[in-house]
Amino acid sequence: MQFLRDNGVTTFSLTQWTTDHYINGFNKTSGLTIEAEGASPIRTSAPATILAYMPACCAKLNSLDGAVTPADAAISSAKVGQGRVLGFFDRNAFWNAGPGTQLSRVDNKLFAQRLVQWASGVNDTPTTSAPTVSSPIADVTVPKNSPPRSST
Repeated sequence: MQFLRDNGVTTFSLTQWTTDHYINGFNKTSGLTIEAEGASPIRTSAPATILAYMPACCAKLNSLDGAVTPADAAISSAKVGQGRVLGFFDRNAFWNAGPGTQLSRVDNKLFAQRLVQWASGVNDTPTTSAPTVSSPIADVTVPKNSPPRSST
């Protein structure tokens, strides 16, 4: 992944993803909306995967980076060895001290939480059911107001 220069766009929303992923709640069409500004696209190459492209309104590059290519993304991720790497286009995503992006807007806080969880190694395999206990240690019923049992 190569981070390109800021393209100078104003605040915008990213809502469309290329693939289902832990970060977007395994829902590429409506799983997460991110508000961002001042984008620095990521030129993506293997082993990284593009998770989202820049929205049409903002799919442009700084003139020093040349023309937009199919490898230019808004968000990319990779699993490399035992680690994980994520490229995100907004350099101010977690800054709440002025104009532009704020954690409190749209799903930015949830995005930040999922980003950190995914990068730290959370199990990112989608599940279709709630967790269950496969073999409980024992079923215990304690009568109401029963005295503690002596250990002798």
